[in-house]
Amino acid sequence: MRRTAQITIVDQRSDAQSLPAATGSASWYQSLLHSAGTCMNPFHPVPLSIVYVDPEQIRDLNKRYRGISRATDVLSFAYTGEQGTLEEGEIIICPSRALRQRHRFKTTRHQEFARLFFHGLLHIYGHDHVTSAQRRAMRSLEVCLMKASSI
Repeated sequence: MRRTAQITIVDQRSDAQSLPAATGSASWYQSLLHSAGTCMNPFHPVPLSIVYVDPEQIRDLNKRYRGISRATDVLSFAYTGEQGTLEEGEIIICPSRALRQRHRFKTTRHQEFARLFFHGLLHIYGHDHVTSAQRRAMRSLEVCLMKASSI
């Protein structure tokens, strides 16, 4: 029996531009999450919030939590319990940035949102890309997740 996690979508954007079909739905992200067990072992899903924000909002969050005063495409936060066990995650996506940068990455709209979701998910589960070895390992997992999800 495959364990699933609750996914909640929160749209905090003031401009509320429409999102690519399906990417605004919890069920779409749930289908992506099912791919994670293929590439991330062991994988124990936790409740996730996907939060859509404006560039100004993500810039403020990036400055507050990372000390970097510029907008970014995705941020993620892992919330742990008293024992240090992962209990919940939050992936913050800036859709306007995602839609602008997809040309640089040569991705479709759906692929770009999936890429950002997986990138945030990997951070929640402790992966990082500070060193070149970490970047290679994380990129390899992102490619695996994209392939496993058939996006």
